Amino acid sequence: SCGGVVVNPGDVVIADDSGVLILPPEEAEQVADEAIARQEKGLANQDRVAAGEKLGELSGASLKVVEATKG
Repeated sequence: SCGGVVVNPGDVVIADDSGVLILPPEEAEQVADEAIARQEKGLANQDRVAAGEKLGELSGASLKVVEATKG
């Protein structure tokens, strides 16, 4: 076990400064694909903000503020 979590033979273990992730092998590829997609989106958004787009527009936060402040 690792941190109270059962680790089975063949499990994928990923660790960094923020924690440890233990996945059964049948879930590892899907989780990795989702993580890569999220990272790529984040990097693309960083480029868009650097090019002048507003983060609130990209995230939808600006629209939520407008909707919340309508009287």
